[in-house]
Amino acid sequence: MMDPELKYICSEIGLTKKKRCLIAEEYSIHNLDDLLQLKSRLENGGELGSTMMVEEIKHKLLMAAEWRRKYPEVDVLEDFDEDVWNDWKKSCNEDVRNGGENSCNNYIIGMDAEMNKICGAIGTTEDGRLKMIRYGITSVDALHSVEERASNGQLEELRTDLVENLTITSTWLRDNLGFDILGNLDDKQFHEIRTKHDETAKHYTFANDYINTCLGSPYNEDNLKHYNHVNSVPGLLDKVIEQGNAATMKSPNLREKVGNFDHQHFLDKALRLFHDGVGLKDRNEKTFVVAGRTQSGKSAVKGVIQSMGGVLGIPTIVLTKGVDESIDLNEKLTDLSDGTPVKKEHIVVASNKKDRMSYREKNAKVERAFAGKGETHGGMLVIADTKAQVQKALRGIEHYREKNPGGKFILVVDEADAMFRTEDRSQVFEQALEELRATNPTMTVMISATPVPFMLEIAAKEETNGEDIEFINFSPNSNYLGVEDVEPLIDRDGKKVYLQQNELTSVGHVFDGIRIPYANPKVKALYDDALGHEKGVLLLDASSPRVYADSNIYQKAEAVQALYHKKEIPLIAVTISGRGVHVRLPPGLEAIGKIIDLPEDSKMADDWEFSLTSSKLQKWRNNLIGDLLNCLDAAFGLSVPLFVFGYTKMRRGISFRSDKRVVTHMLMNLGRGHHTSSAIQTLGRATGNCRDVLDSNGFDCVTVLTTINDLTVCIKMQNYINEIGRRIGKGDTFLQAMTGATEKMPDDSNFVRHTFREIGPIKGGRKLIQNAFVEEIAWGSLEDNTREKYWEDTNAQQLMRSIVRLDSAHKYFDPDDIRHELRECANYPMTKKSILQLLRKFLDDCLVKKTQNHVGGAGGATEFQVAQNVNWLCKFMNPNKGEVPNEEDLQCSFEEESIVSNVESDDSCWEEVANSATNLSVSNTSDGSKEESPNRVFDSDEQSVSSISLSTAVYSGRNSSTAATISPEKLGNALTAKRKALAVFQSKSSEKRKKRKKRVPYSEEEKGALLQGVEEFGEGKWKKIRNHYADTFDLNMRTPVNLKDLYRTLTK
Repeated sequence: MMDPELKYICSEIGLTKKKRCLIAEEYSIHNLDDLLQLKSRLENGGELGSTMMVEEIKHKLLMAAEWRRKYPEVDVLEDFDEDVWNDWKKSCNEDVRNGGENSCNNYIIGMDAEMNKICGAIGTTEDGRLKMIRYGITSVDALHSVEERASNGQLEELRTDLVENLTITSTWLRDNLGFDILGNLDDKQFHEIRTKHDETAKHYTFANDYINTCLGSPYNEDNLKHYNHVNSVPGLLDKVIEQGNAATMKSPNLREKVGNFDHQHFLDKALRLFHDGVGLKDRNEKTFVVAGRTQSGKSAVKGVIQSMGGVLGIPTIVLTKGVDESIDLNEKLTDLSDGTPVKKEHIVVASNKKDRMSYREKNAKVERAFAGKGETHGGMLVIADTKAQVQKALRGIEHYREKNPGGKFILVVDEADAMFRTEDRSQVFEQALEELRATNPTMTVMISATPVPFMLEIAAKEETNGEDIEFINFSPNSNYLGVEDVEPLIDRDGKKVYLQQNELTSVGHVFDGIRIPYANPKVKALYDDALGHEKGVLLLDASSPRVYADSNIYQKAEAVQALYHKKEIPLIAVTISGRGVHVRLPPGLEAIGKIIDLPEDSKMADDWEFSLTSSKLQKWRNNLIGDLLNCLDAAFGLSVPLFVFGYTKMRRGISFRSDKRVVTHMLMNLGRGHHTSSAIQTLGRATGNCRDVLDSNGFDCVTVLTTINDLTVCIKMQNYINEIGRRIGKGDTFLQAMTGATEKMPDDSNFVRHTFREIGPIKGGRKLIQNAFVEEIAWGSLEDNTREKYWEDTNAQQLMRSIVRLDSAHKYFDPDDIRHELRECANYPMTKKSILQLLRKFLDDCLVKKTQNHVGGAGGATEFQVAQNVNWLCKFMNPNKGEVPNEEDLQCSFEEESIVSNVESDDSCWEEVANSATNLSVSNTSDGSKEESPNRVFDSDEQSVSSISLSTAVYSGRNSSTAATISPEKLGNALTAKRKALAVFQSKSSEKRKKRKKRVPYSEEEKGALLQGVEEFGEGKWKKIRNHYADTFDLNMRTPVNLKDLYRTLTK
């Protein structure tokens, strides 16, 4: 029961009979003493319930208890009524705003002092505070969740103006951490906060309107005033950038998949570019270079660009390498469009290989995607690197600009290093791409894992016309496994195993009676290492360049499968080439295949033509190898190893992985005609965001068998790219960072000194950066490997010493120079063939290099020079094989050097040399017959000036005392200048018939380069193939006609 005084108070404050019964019976509040104890009960953890009615009861009872505590002598039954109660409530509300002793903290349990102060400052009503308590908004921490909860519809009973005031206060407090709420917050302070917020809100509204109506529009006079307004109001441009960034990245799906890409920095630069285009009539195209690791998730970068195009309402064109790859990229971009302004139906792939659209249907779809502002939120066209598909993009832009004169668009060049192939842009695709670039896209984004080739070309252009470049280095996440994480094969003795350049040939090796092309015991050791693991094995074999000729990838796959079938080890062989993706199940394995139920909406359902009950070679129709690997895993599990054989298709653009299996082993054997970007892209197939899957399958790393030079170059080129990004971040220009203009690049980024390969498809790219690195060279495992290779090779040791002696007089030399120098100065005869073979190995190991702009020697023979310096070369010399030159030996005196220099440069003496050489070439015997002189001029295999007696021929007509001052070795060095006499000598010896050159068989490297060239340029383009692979065909002087005859022989 409730006593009369409490019952009367409850009646006057608006509590019904039902509520009074609840108070007395459920909460044991029977009299005024119980009422005064209510506050302490609640503070000690007591509860009155959780419904809205109980909150109301609690609030009123606490206020009544505070009144009674302040006026204990008042006769309740006589002096307390509704008017007293209303006055008391008014007094409490006023006190709340002023922070007095009767503030809400004194009579509302559950809302802390700071929150009560905030409610008073923003003018929250009693009913509003009750609802806030119900929603748990009782502290500043809870206040910061109001905006998100309101946007999710969780605060429906709070008034809109209250939510807005709470949100404004929360935002201001976040920006002013440490503010004393209890001491300084009042209604005046909040008024200032609100006024500032309203001003910011105006900027926010203007920024959104500016983004939606101006940024993506072509230049016009109407937008110019908005452009000037943005520039004139402090902070307004930053607001535009902030809002544009937020609109672009509003999709949770895109934010999750973008990983570590610094999209804020990228969008800041990009949106400022579009802002400049609003107010500048004659703007220059800007190029963005995005460098990212192989398979590190760079598709998300294209997703960000796609979303930005949707926000601005302008089309985007993405060019990538390969038709199948363009289809795959289109699917990725479609997935990334979730939650962005770009509609899925406006993401179009130019190829009709997948959707089987007619020519007209495809063009109409592109036109709808490129409709422009007001009709679509941007649009995306994905094209492959063919002239026909680039022309589709050109037509799409033409239609777009018919409706939107001067309309802006974005061009993204994916795998950009593969798009610029010739210096004069002679390929029809290159010409079509240049035509597309000439349409003046607002921004061009070049994306590649191997950007150095086109960066060199851009830098060369920047040097002349100041093209504006933005460089962004895409950092992978912690799950990424890069080239620096792969490990070479380890033999039984714990020694690292590497291939030698061109060690693998089509002849291959015979194991257990089965010939496997492009294989040897090292390769078999790699196979055995892979098959020694229990699950998740995926081996990539990029060793055979052949698809149709003998010893091709299909024959190798079948042979490897047969070899291990003999050992009762089943493995699935997959081949990938321009002919498509093919699968061969080993005999017996098909019996355990599971029948896979594909869902109707599966992207593989329509292309399922694959039988799990056949060991014949079968084609996977959709050519997406990731789908195939997933199906094989589902059918046979992870315990069955997969070997994938390919070559060109393994170089870029394709990810070889399933959901549960990633690359574990790789064989990479690239010929001399490949450039460094090709090597990095190929090895990059073994990298990716796969560390977790690799670990789950029991692998510590990816095991690779390749040359040590290629592996080192892959690691150091990435260091070089990282160093460029670091230096640009410190303030260097693009060109300064690339060339080491402000500070030389460290040796750990000097990839150039470890390879004979060109940097990219276009030759001569080294010139711009050849002096960008420090001169101090660090000795590492690669140098140890090279020294061990030649340490006991007597011919190699003698060749090194000859090169050092020749270098002291003339920096260029050819095989004849070495042969004659060895014979005359070291009395060590070597055949020209042996010298050529060793020079080729030295070239592979970067001990020597071919000269770039110097052609000399007999018949224009290729010349060489020391790759680093002679001191460096001496470190590879074995002292047990001969004397190793020291510093003093390598420095000739000024007098000797000047005399030898004069001998080489003085053209007046060479007429006498030629005469002397002619006289010495043949001498009469005592019986009148003729015999060859030991100092003959003509060799058996070619016509050249040979080891002419220097005392009688070279210095014929010169002062004998001058010749006497030159040491015999220096006289031998002067032979390198013999080619100056050659022209004179050959003119005098024109009547002597040249002997026919001995036929040189075609090497495996030449055959592979030819077949690869036909695949790239087409049959009949013999001159282009010959020029593109000049390094391979120059050695034996092959002509385009030779290539045609060879191809006819190979394809019989």
